[in-house]
Amino acid sequence: KLPGPGIGSQGKFKGAVWTVLGRVRYREDDNSGVWVWDEFQIHSAEHGYAFLALENGHWVWFDELKHRPNFSPS
Repeated sequence: KLPGPGIGSQGKFKGAVWTVLGRVRYREDDNSGVWVWDEFQIHSAEHGYAFLALENGHWVWFDELKHRPNFSPS
């Protein structure tokens, strides 16, 4: 069984009910090791879409960007 919530699961965060819409498991191999993490697309009627990532038991929250950031590399 994969860790984390399944598709259709609901939970409350930021005062709103969120539903898991999708899940992707990523794997990256590099010289320092193998990295595996899961990303969940979630939705709330009040807040719209967002993403959660789960890696090594740690959750990371990603909001959708509303505007493209200004970036001017030197």
